[in-house]
Amino acid sequence: MIPNLKTLGVDCGYYVNSPDRFYDFVHLEQLEKLSIRSMELNVDICSLPWATSLPNLKKLSLLKSYLQWSELSAISLLPNLEVLKLIDACEGPEWEASDGGFHRLKRLVIKKTNFRCWNAVGDYFPMLECLEISECYRLEEIPRGFADIITLALIQLSECRDSLVASAKRIKDEQQSYGNAALLVRSKNIRLTKYGNMVEEEVI
Repeated sequence: MIPNLKTLGVDCGYYVNSPDRFYDFVHLEQLEKLSIRSMELNVDICSLPWATSLPNLKKLSLLKSYLQWSELSAISLLPNLEVLKLIDACEGPEWEASDGGFHRLKRLVIKKTNFRCWNAVGDYFPMLECLEISECYRLEEIPRGFADIITLALIQLSECRDSLVASAKRIKDEQQSYGNAALLVRSKNIRLTKYGNMVEEEVI
């Protein structure tokens, strides 16, 4: 009925029991911005035709979507995705980003997630410009492969561990050794592991 729709927000709630409705995205080829909240449904995300259904999608926000980290591999197939926001969106202790990659992604936001380990190589995010991580208190470090992302300009950290800030500084130092002095690291409300208190704000 609305094939030219460009922006869509979906609040699934907790009482919807029709996962087939997500396959109707095949009719929204012009969609550029999509936000999905509370996707507590029996939906196999990997089986959804993300790449072919939403070829023009540039911005995707997932809030309380209860996905497994491995299911992001299907979302990475979106050919023109530039912004991905994961807010309390994924479950599990580890994100092993090993297959495919977000080849056009420029901004990645991860918030309120309890994962501890994140493994990824730079080729997984070759065009990333901005990485924002907040309220991820268990994550210990940013993947070392991020030092190979030459487009990376900003790492923004808030309400997380000091070891995460230290890993960001290592990435910045390594990029500087390659001749890239443009990367900026910002942090605020950082939890000092040794003392248990917070540091308000720091720019590295």
